Amino acid sequence: MEFYTTAIALKTLKFYELLDEPSKRRFAGLESDKLGHGGRSYIRDLLGCDFKTIKRGQDELGFNLLNIEANRLRKKGGGRKSMVNDERVNKIFLRILSKHTSLSKRNENLKKTYLNQEEIAFKMRGLKIDVSRFVISKLLQKHNYVKRK
Repeated sequence: MEFYTTAIALKTLKFYELLDEPSKRRFAGLESDKLGHGGRSYIRDLLGCDFKTIKRGQDELGFNLLNIEANRLRKKGGGRKSMVNDERVNKIFLRILSKHTSLSKRNENLKKTYLNQEEIAFKMRGLKIDVSRFVISKLLQKHNYVKRK
C-alpha cells in the first residue's frame, strides 16, 4: 500500500536522515500514527527502521510528552564570552573613567562622565582593549555611570 507520492517519500527520507536518533524514533512513530492502518509497515519499509523503534517513538509521544528529555545538541556556555564580565576590561574602564568622573548631587550612587561611548572606546583601544560602543554602554550601566549634560 502506497501512502505517499514518490516526491513526498523522498523528502520524508531526506528529512529523516537529518535527525538525531531520538528524533528519528519519534518522527517514525508520529508518521505511522498519522497514516493509520498499515502505516507502521509502510514507515518501516520507507525509513528502514524496526517495528520496535516505531513503537517506542509512538509510546514516547503518546503517553508522556512532558517527560521527553530535551537533550541539548550543543553544550551550554558556547560562543564568545562577554567582555562586560572580564576583570581586565572592567579595571581599565574604571581607570579611564576615574579621571573623567563627577558624583551626582541628587543620587550618591550615580556617577557622571563627560566622555561619550565612542571616546571611551577610543581610549580603551589605545590600551589594546578592542571594545564596541555596545560593550561601553553595558559597562556604564554596570558601574552606574551616566552621561553628564
